Amino acid sequence: LKGRKVSFQGTLVFETADTGVHSADTEEKHVSKVAAVTGSFALSMGEVSPATWDVGKIGYENSWKEVKISIELKNYSEISLIAKIDTLSEFLSILSGTDQTADEIVVPHPSLHR
Repeated sequence: LKGRKVSFQGTLVFETADTGVHSADTEEKHVSKVAAVTGSFALSMGEVSPATWDVGKIGYENSWKEVKISIELKNYSEISLIAKIDTLSEFLSILSGTDQTADEIVVPHPSLHR
């Protein structure tokens, strides 16, 4: 898929299951329902840049000053990219610059900004 949105269409068929219980008085029936289905799907693809950071000397060496680093989340998909932050050390915090929660960041596809 490589981040591209793929459209699909088809038919979904529902059928009652055969319970396996039969008698002379009952007739085996299969009731089917059919529904047309259309939609699209895509796999989000993105990249964090830079992949590693050098924060330099910290702690006593820099008088415990705050060290800020910047990362960029690049979205290569035709849909929004949702990035979830895994367990984060208590010494780190995330400032996303948006009203989003700190453990989830949404990066819209550039065409969605228009």
